[in-house]
Amino acid sequence: MQQRFPTIIILIILLSSCASIESQYQNDADLYRISHLIHYGELIHEYHEKSGHYPFQGQSDKQLQVSFATEEQKEHLSPDSDSIEKRSSEEFRTEVSTVLGREIELRFEPQRVPTSMPLYYLYVTEDDEYFFIVHLFKRYSFAANRGPGFNQVEITSSNIEHPGFWKFEELLTDQEFTEVASSIPGRSGWFDELQERHKLRSS
Repeated sequence: MQQRFPTIIILIILLSSCASIESQYQNDADLYRISHLIHYGELIHEYHEKSGHYPFQGQSDKQLQVSFATEEQKEHLSPDSDSIEKRSSEEFRTEVSTVLGREIELRFEPQRVPTSMPLYYLYVTEDDEYFFIVHLFKRYSFAANRGPGFNQVEITSSNIEHPGFWKFEELLTDQEFTEVASSIPGRSGWFDELQERHKLRSS
């Protein structure tokens, strides 16, 4: 019986260590997810300023969606639906690059394997409105909680008032959002390298 106590203590220490590593990873990943939300928000609004409409707006009678996912992450996307028309992230890049007159960069969710939330960013346009959705692991006042480790924030042109929905310019002035967005990741080198690999694969 006495010999089992050291083993149990070691297991507790290992589990605590794993939980701490996962928490730090998700904290850093959320910082990149938020920076990617800002990246796409700026592109969408610059596109609108130059063209007078949002990417793919008015090009379908259905809801039009673009999922930003790596080849690995595409295995976990939702199945197709007759009520939704899909465009690829490469089509989004071509469309926005053409209007802006420069090559834009695609950025992807940094997590590779799904746990508690979807592993992609989603752009949606329907009628004259757009939505861009990012999922976060931690709970924030500016995001809507969908369950443990699953929080959602989206920028939109819609006037809808609902937790987690924001006009882009208003989100940029939210105090907690700006504090989180300006935080420095603990493992920036690892995430920057991953982002560079994604860039090369999508080019």
